[in-house]
Formats: sequence, C-alpha cells, structure tokens
Amino acid sequence: MRYRIEKAANKGMAQAIPSKSAAHRWLIVAALSGLDYGDRLKGLSEDVDATRECLVEIRTSLDGAAGLNGAAGRSGVLKLRVRESGSTLRFLLPLAAALGLNADFICEGKLADRPLAELKAALEERGCRFEQPAEGAIGIRGRLSAGEFRIPGNVSSQYVSGLIFALPLLEGDSCIVIEGELESRPYVDMTLAAVRAAGIEVEETEAGFEIKGGQKYALESLPEIEGDWSSAANWIVLDALNKARVEDYKEIIVLGLDENSLQGDKAIREYVKLLDKKMETNGYSKKVDVIDVRNTPDLVPLLAVLACAREKGCVTRIENAGRLRFKESDRLESTAAMIRSLGGRVEEGEDYLLIDGQVRLDGGEVDSYGDHRIVMAAAVAAAICENPVVLDGAEATRKSYPGFFEDFASLGGVFTEA
Repeated sequence: MRYRIEKAANKGMAQAIPSKSAAHRWLIVAALSGLDYGDRLKGLSEDVDATRECLVEIRTSLDGAAGLNGAAGRSGVLKLRVRESGSTLRFLLPLAAALGLNADFICEGKLADRPLAELKAALEERGCRFEQPAEGAIGIRGRLSAGEFRIPGNVSSQYVSGLIFALPLLEGDSCIVIEGELESRPYVDMTLAAVRAAGIEVEETEAGFEIKGGQKYALESLPEIEGDWSSAANWIVLDALNKARVEDYKEIIVLGLDENSLQGDKAIREYVKLLDKKMETNGYSKKVDVIDVRNTPDLVPLLAVLACAREKGCVTRIENAGRLRFKESDRLESTAAMIRSLGGRVEEGEDYLLIDGQVRLDGGEVDSYGDHRIVMAAAVAAAICENPVVLDGAEATRKSYPGFFEDFASLGGVFTEA
C-alpha cells in the first residue's frame, strides 16, 4: 500500500497496545504451565500470532495434557510457521530441542538469513542437528542435553531468552556463559520475570546464568499483557515534535503504560528531551550528543526523526546499533535512506548514524523496505515535513502494530491512498 501522509497537528488520547515482547513471553510460559490464552491475543500482531500458532502446534504434537513440561514428542517432523518473527524462531528453537521434537521452522521474508549461527552452534554442541529441508526453512533434529552453553552477548538477547525458557526442562543442570557484554539486557530481564513467575529458578552469576534441570513450570493464572512502550513511542515522539513546533499545541496522552515496566523502550521519555538539549563535546571531531542504543535498538528510526527536528547546528550520534543491520531490513541503511528521502542530512557508519538538526524536513517519497519500524517513523516524521510524505509499503505495520494508521487518524493524522 502507498499512503500520502499530509502534515497535520495531532492531539487526543491513544491507548497503548499490549506489548509484543511481553506477549511472546507470557504465551510461552503459559503453554509450559498447561495454561492457554486461547484467542485472547489473536490479531495483536503478526509476530505474536506466529508464536501463538506455533505453540498450539507444539502442544498438539505432544503426549500428555499437563502443559509441555517434559512431555515426549510423537514421531514425525513438526511444521512450525514462524512467519518473519525473530522472537518466535529464537525462543522456540531451543524449546523444541529440549522437548525432543523434530521440527521444521518455516520462515518468511528475510528471517532465514538473519543471524542464528551462534545459537545453532550452542545447540549442536549439546546433541542437536540442523538441516535445511527447503528454501527458507530451518530444521532441527534430536534432543538437547544439559551442560554449558556459550553465547555472545552482542548478537541477539533472544538467544539467551530462548535458552532460559528451555533449559529448566532438561534432566541435568545447565549454565549460560555470556561472552562479552549482554546487549538488550532489558529483554532478558523480561524473560527472567516471566519464568520466575512460573516458579522457575534461574541464578545469575558473573559469567551469565545457572539453571537447574528437572524444573516444572507452574504459572497459576494468566497475567494481563502490559502496554507496549515500543509502539507507544511513536505517539510520545509525535507529541514532542508538536510541542516544539506547533503554535496551537494540544497534548497527545498515551494511556495504559506502566512507568515501572522492565521494557527498555520506556527510555523514550528521556530521549525526547533531545529537542531541548544543547550540544556537548564528547571527544568526537564534531560537537555531538551521543545516544547509546545497545539496549533500545527498536527506537532508532524514531530517534533519527527526533535528531532531525533539533535546532540547526545540533548534531546527534546514535551508536552501538550494528545489530540493526540484521532486522527486517538493514535498519541502519533504511533509516538513513528514510532521512535522506525527506531532505535530512545523515552520515551512516558501521554501527552508528550521525544526524544534523534541521528543525524542518522537506517531505518526499519513502521506501519502507518492508520494515514496520520505518513505516511508523516516516508517518511520525510527517509532523515536521513541509510537504507530504508518500510512503510505499505501509502494510508492513501488520508485523507489530496492525492498527497503527487507525490510531494515527484518531489523533488527527491525515493520509490517503496514493
């Protein structure tokens, strides 16, 4: 779909959608405890639908009705359609291995090409075998055994979360050794909170985590899914842009967010203060304000828009973002392309973006690269564009926020099909 987004002053109230990150985790812990959300989370996003549907397939394939705790897998190869969800793939691969399931994970888009080598290697060392049964499919065979799992901390925190879900089900004790600094730590904290709520003991050590085997998941009831800071960040940034630039500013209020959430993206409240922040010298050749996004990578497209809206002469460096090259798009490249398409000035490095403040952007045509985060950031950027934003691939929001444009319109956003 192509949308033509007009410049519009926005105001009103938006209800935060349920957190995609939290939904993945509670769906898994519930299934492991013999509980089922049923259709309550159906349609939340394509990613969550993938996890929900795969868990149904796994439960159906297993003998025993009391959850997935130690159940024996039936013969045959299970087909699990993970769509384009990295969380679904990386969480359920170790779980299938721990349950002794032979499974083919059917991927869509670029998912099969995204980083997985380190997780594969860790699982192969403990008894699993990988195959490629078809193009875009990842097959896992064998049952996982307990032991030491060495995982790099700078590739994907989802590797660690997947192992935390799976290792308590093994007969023996295991440990996860994190090599280097663990990035996106808030997402691992969310996983720890979910499994501990189900009675699973995980001990944190200097090297990583120690997990006893033979544990049983025992979540007593289904928790409500908290509001999503990643999606709400669109409206928080839009409100900040309007407050700084619109004469008859009216506030956008986002309801349903937990200020004490473990979600790392709640840092957006601090990031929007960039609009009022003066430059500082931090040892670079230019005077810059530096944002380290190792724990908040999903916010980068929005942060790039914020950086453009700063006063002329202000420069923002968004760094430690190298992992974004392996998202639905090369998100550093696609973010830089979005900013340039709208008339902004950005320098793209291996793991950073350097962006000049301009107050206003020209507007123009943006290629979404099939990336939901680029679509939403470009729509928000229309608030500071002198001319319309023509957005190609707007349907990509289905991956994480299917109702994004409906909510955008309810807040006064104006768009038409182009």
